[in-house]
Amino acid sequence: MATREGNANTARGAGEFVTQVINNARAAGATGEITMRFDSGFFSRAVRDAASAGNTRFCITTRMSKRLKGIISDIQEDAWTSIPYWLEGGADVAEVKYRQKQ
Repeated sequence: MATREGNANTARGAGEFVTQVINNARAAGATGEITMRFDSGFFSRAVRDAASAGNTRFCITTRMSKRLKGIISDIQEDAWTSIPYWLEGGADVAEVKYRQKQ
């Protein structure tokens, strides 16, 4: 387990934090695939790059934008998969490739 000191500004040092967590897990004996899930506060290139460099599977949520709403509305119905979820009626997920503009 790794924690950061100071104010809870998620983005500050997030890439280094992700690298530290991966390294700590490996040092503790984790040998299998590591899957990481980040909330929108971690939506950054530094986090993406650190997770990729650590050879992990990862998911980062993001704030909704006009561009993302368009991408979501273009997802075909058969691409959605139902998953168990705590809200009544469950939830559906779909995977899309998204690349931030450089």
